[in-house]
Amino acid sequence: MKRLLVTGGSGFLGAELVHVAGDELIDVVATHHARRDNVSSAQGRATEWLFLDLGDPASIAATVERSRPDAIINTAYAATGDARIALADGAFELATASASRGIRLVHVSTDVVFDGVLAFGRAYRESDAANPVHDYGRAKHAAEQAITAADPAAAVVRTSLIYTGDAFPRLAISRHEQVVLDATSPDPTTPRGRFVFFTDEWRNPVQVTDLARALLEVAGFANPNAAAGSLCGLLHVAGADVVSRFEFAQLIAIAHRCDPAQLIGEPIPIGGPPRPRNCALDLTRARALLGATLRGVREVLAPAPRREAP
Repeated sequence: MKRLLVTGGSGFLGAELVHVAGDELIDVVATHHARRDNVSSAQGRATEWLFLDLGDPASIAATVERSRPDAIINTAYAATGDARIALADGAFELATASASRGIRLVHVSTDVVFDGVLAFGRAYRESDAANPVHDYGRAKHAAEQAITAADPAAAVVRTSLIYTGDAFPRLAISRHEQVVLDATSPDPTTPRGRFVFFTDEWRNPVQVTDLARALLEVAGFANPNAAAGSLCGLLHVAGADVVSRFEFAQLIAIAHRCDPAQLIGEPIPIGGPPRPRNCALDLTRARALLGATLRGVREVLAPAPRREAP
């Protein structure tokens, strides 16, 4: 039985990856750091849970040596600036550890490594130059560069907004979905603010289980192409539909039987913090190499047909 190490296994994507890999009878070792809440709910799917600090090279080396996996999928995520810098440094150490042991490494990155200046209708290809415009994008791009330098055989998978979709209620809803439910909630106790969903920011939202299955393929499970080396380097893996943040919010509201008329859609404000507008990803290479289905958000969140009364 092949063994998989999932770093960031207690996060939203990592926990679902542990679940899907367990269904595929893959021997899974998973790591946690800041979040331990998902460990208890997913622990039956992993043979072992390990604490991992990606800011500590010794912790990285010890974890890889102890788990001895055939492949590593790095889903670790950080929300704060200092932690992001540590994760970029940790990505280099993780790639060094995998390369020295002949372990396949798949690193999950983001569409916001791009500046988003493309005209609507054009999507970013893997060959397009990255040019991040904010700290998160810069940290993720630094991690990409570190991994490529340390392990040229590694795969760097850029993806987009990850959501639960039709995996609910088995999975808790994502933060992208929760903000929509908060914005449309009639409950007066729901924390309120002015939720604005941009009408001119374009992304490829991806359902979390679809992404998890694709990542397993990239890692070499159930996909002979990965072993042949055709899945090395950059790969764009996201949902088939390109939608604005506003349309994404509307689709979420409708899927959860909330009133989309409660949502506020506006353009990105001029003079505000920099945001990439069009981060649509070209999926041509992923479609050619992967067997996993990457559904569009309009399909996943389509309202279920109402049953006629007998």
